[in-house]
Formats: sequence, structure tokens, C-alpha cells
Amino acid sequence: MVALHPATVAAGLFVQQEHQAEALQELGRTVGRIAGRGETVLPAPAGPGQPANLSDALAALQSVSEQVRALVAHHAPVTVRALDAAPASAPIPADVH
Repeated sequence: MVALHPATVAAGLFVQQEHQAEALQELGRTVGRIAGRGETVLPAPAGPGQPANLSDALAALQSVSEQVRALVAHHAPVTVRALDAAPASAPIPADVH
């Protein structure tokens, strides 16, 4: 077993969340480039009672990405600082899977 400090684990998880949020942003930019080349069409957002479409999905993913970024920016520093100040006495398995 390897003893990992909880602050280290939390910081790593927050970095992963930031990268995932950026990946969702990049997905939207990529689809925009594909549509710009005429290889797909971005439909207008679905109206009431209509099934969601690609534009709706991209807007929802953009929103989630922005929410994740805001939450990480707001909560990561205080969480990591608080955990850094706490003693790390419990061993954590070397393989988290």
C-alpha cells in the first residue's frame, strides 16, 4: 500500500475534471468546424414536444462544461487547502481500480 495524501488525490481529480470540461468544449468547436465545411448541418434547437437534436446536445454539453469549470474554480482551491492541512494517516491501495 502507498499512502497518498488526500490533497494530492483531490488535486488530481480536479485536474481531470478540468480536462474533461475542455474536451466537451473542443467537441463543440470540432462539430462547428465540420458544419462549417458543409459535412453536417446543425439544426435549430428542437421546439417543445420535439426530440432533442445535435444542437440541443451540444448546448447541453457546453452548459455542463461551464458548470464543471465554475465548480472546480470555486471549490478546488479550498478543498485542496483543507485536505492539505489534514493529516494523512490512512493507507490507500496503490491500484485504485
